[in-house]
Amino acid sequence: MAKKKETENKEIFDISIFLKRFTDEVLKVKYKGWDQTYIPSKIFENLMEYYMWISERSDGKSYIAMEMILYLYLWYGYSGSMIRRWDEDIVYSNGVEIVKNLIGFNELVYKRTKGKWDNAVMEIFEGKYNTIDYESRKWYLAYDGKDEEGKDVHIRDKKPFMYAFALSKEERKKGTSYPDIKINVFDEFISRGTYLPEEFISYQNLLSTIIRRRTDVINILCANAINRYCIYFQEMGLKHVKDQKQGTIDYYQFGDPVVMKVAVEMIAPIDNKYKQSNKYFAFDNPKLKMITEGKFELAIYPHCPVRFKPKDIKFIYYIIFDQECFQCNIIRVEDKMFTFIHRKTTEIEITRNTIIFTPEINVSPHYRRRITFTQDDIGSMIASFYKRDKIFYSDNAVGDTIHNYLLWCGSMR
Repeated sequence: MAKKKETENKEIFDISIFLKRFTDEVLKVKYKGWDQTYIPSKIFENLMEYYMWISERSDGKSYIAMEMILYLYLWYGYSGSMIRRWDEDIVYSNGVEIVKNLIGFNELVYKRTKGKWDNAVMEIFEGKYNTIDYESRKWYLAYDGKDEEGKDVHIRDKKPFMYAFALSKEERKKGTSYPDIKINVFDEFISRGTYLPEEFISYQNLLSTIIRRRTDVINILCANAINRYCIYFQEMGLKHVKDQKQGTIDYYQFGDPVVMKVAVEMIAPIDNKYKQSNKYFAFDNPKLKMITEGKFELAIYPHCPVRFKPKDIKFIYYIIFDQECFQCNIIRVEDKMFTFIHRKTTEIEITRNTIIFTPEINVSPHYRRRITFTQDDIGSMIASFYKRDKIFYSDNAVGDTIHNYLLWCGSMR
């Protein structure tokens, strides 16, 4: 059972006071001198409605967020939530897998308690609990051990310290109340593939169900840098994330006057002396930079195979996606015919034959949404280059953006 709440009047709870206390008593004391995982001390200097953490994998983002929830439960008796995209991520044994680092051996805990405790739950609750139960999409603190007579006992706390939600099942949560949830953690919010239809709206609807009319809740979004494109960057108006430098925090404000703030941290990579396993990923492949350096993952895309002259450009169309514009040249050189795509930094001049592909809805006959949906002869010709892999790019970043646009085309109904 959690310690008695500091007040029976929940209106007095102040999330900013909790963040300061967590920073002062945990991050600056228990993690002092520790640089082997991510420590969010700086980003919590200012109260935000949303905190976004992006970095390499296995640097402790999800762990520190869940540890925050444990301290929230210890000090105030309030709970948190863990949000994932797919229901499969939180059912059955997958739910247990999510919290395994809280109950598994923890080197730092073992060192600073001089061997008295060896996992986070034992240290935080001073041995009262030593494990976690997962049932009906809820996580409970529990104790596995023996009673005074030496018999095996399993004791579970009555109240969950954390709830599980899946965006793919968001509709099922409407009408339910969660007044005790103060921290919402959306883990793995960046996808390597496709997103759910209207996923951001599902996420906002879920938060609305949890938060209701309260103003004492914070939302944390964690992800590995597996893709420069993410619908959350667009939908939330975070215009500079994909170009943000590692080790920096960008702040965004919304409303006039300001009513909401978002902090985005591109976390600096963990010192390589603590990641000696990087030697296994030392291949000359930009996709692996996410694993070794925490940089956005980029694949290697085919570059222009031949030199061409302006007279070799037979047709030009455009793609506008992820706030970038690209010029697509259909080129014929001798018996070779292909499309070459590069960034366009000037305005598009609309002429009678101009075609622009973009997810945005536009009633103009020049605009189309899916490049894979062929509605006339020119559309069929353009689509044929993609079907036959006759597409080349000026650089890998251009290829990555067009790849994500094609994923969008495939997922759009």
